[in-house]
Amino acid sequence: MQSDKSIFPYAKALFELASESNILNDIKADVLLLSELVKNSTEFNDIISNPIVKKNKKKEIITNLLNSKIHKTTEKFLVLLIEKTRISQLDAILNTFLELFNKSLNKTVVHLTTASAISDDMQKNIASSIATNANVEVVHHIDSNIIGGFIAEFDNKMLDKSIRTQITKLKHKFN
Repeated sequence: MQSDKSIFPYAKALFELASESNILNDIKADVLLLSELVKNSTEFNDIISNPIVKKNKKKEIITNLLNSKIHKTTEKFLVLLIEKTRISQLDAILNTFLELFNKSLNKTVVHLTTASAISDDMQKNIASSIATNANVEVVHHIDSNIIGGFIAEFDNKMLDKSIRTQITKLKHKFN
């Protein structure tokens, strides 16, 4: 999980509130929606991380932007993050929430990067061989810069079996 000690309590509080209120799946859907927004909207990131933008303006923007798209609990949580000046850590908090959610289901998410597309069976075989958990979800990424092989990230670990890394190691060895 994320190493910043200020992130975990917020993610855990949201997770526990969602669990106790029996709205965990609703909140998870909101977290996934917000994660996509954070990843794909430079403007949104600029606004939430800008200390010059007043808290009331941030609340107004979030309310207007996400009105009726997210659960009221999630909206209140975002307002809390603004009040506590933690909204700039939203991405890390969302990722930690998802880690807690997956851990509660005994699920391991493996981010698998390959140089080109590979079959779903191959993805699952690679992921199953490195993650001992029987409940494995694979998120596949393609990056031709790794030349060949794969990079697998899971449980705050990284296994880099890419050709690019092997070439880099050889270069350092001979220099």
